Amino acid sequence: MPISIAIDGTQAMVPYIRGARRYISKLIEALINYRNDINLTIFCNTFQKKLGNLIVADGNSVDIRFAGLPGRILDKWWSRFSYPFVDFFVGSHDIFHAPTLHLIPPTKGKLVCTVHDLVPLLFPNQCSTEYIHFFTSKLTLIKERADAVIADSESTKHDLVRLMNFKPDQVFVIPLAPSLQLRPHDFSSTAKLILHKYQITKPYLLYVGGPEPHKNLPTLLNVFKTLKQESKIPHKLVLVGGSIAETIMQNDPLLANDLDGNIVFTGYVPDEQLPDVYENADAFLFLSLYEGFGLVLLEAMQFGLPIVASNTSSIPEVVGDNAILVNPMDIEEIKGAILKVVEDEPLCDLLRKRSFFRSSMFSWESTVSQTIGIYKQLLQ
Repeated sequence: MPISIAIDGTQAMVPYIRGARRYISKLIEALINYRNDINLTIFCNTFQKKLGNLIVADGNSVDIRFAGLPGRILDKWWSRFSYPFVDFFVGSHDIFHAPTLHLIPPTKGKLVCTVHDLVPLLFPNQCSTEYIHFFTSKLTLIKERADAVIADSESTKHDLVRLMNFKPDQVFVIPLAPSLQLRPHDFSSTAKLILHKYQITKPYLLYVGGPEPHKNLPTLLNVFKTLKQESKIPHKLVLVGGSIAETIMQNDPLLANDLDGNIVFTGYVPDEQLPDVYENADAFLFLSLYEGFGLVLLEAMQFGLPIVASNTSSIPEVVGDNAILVNPMDIEEIKGAILKVVEDEPLCDLLRKRSFFRSSMFSWESTVSQTIGIYKQLLQ
């Protein structure tokens, strides 16, 4: 008999929340393909009626339910009064899956919640007091209500147990997977147009991510500046992600001016154009102080890029021994690692092969299969 699953798809409608949107979209896409085993309902905490391709691909028929109430009001009712049951909106179901912590409803079925990271608790200085309170209260609701919690990494599971006193047997680790479309290994005319669009010229080193303080971009920029001055590396540094230029200009305009002509801010790059940006880079640099998973690392490995990355949080879990791991605050160590991927071609060839192989060990099929396994385990 099919399992009846309801899942919150609200965040999949927000175009620029890359990690959350991709996770939810991939999860929904795969669950749709399990139609013989699963009856799927998508819940959207919004009035919006036109979803387009943000949740389901053209031609897919799926039951989508809307709250028909302002999201903030419904969230307050659920947080304070545990009313009304989400069943009122989606009908009876066996499992409700909340894939982000923005929506933890009361339900008569089993509740599964996904927690991606604990940035607000580990880096409170980069969040408002109001958001930290919101985040903590949501985690408390998850701890109280959820029958199972999914974490992207052992690191995040450890943080949930250590910081919020979750029971270890309540949290299941299911990693994410790369999902960008691989391209033929040649510098095609399409790739040239994409790079020209973003004013990228080869050779270049690449960063993809956000501008938040824990991403440690000032360290990356200072190391790159030193390498340009001392070692005369020919590369430019390409920074892909929304609001990076504005953040750096606001926080360190002198450093940005010093790197003028050697640094490229692309802003947000759509998923369909990212493969060309990854494919033509010489190496991927990622000095983040903390990651709940670090999906961009798998993306870079998917395209066989040599990687210099931090030895912190979940990052070693993701890359294994297939990257050069460094202390993200040790300038000399970082400089030496980047010079290796720039100058040591045999090492780069080895890292390229190992990166591609490592990325192949992660798949959305496995992620979804493990998720469905948790659903079934709860219903035994």
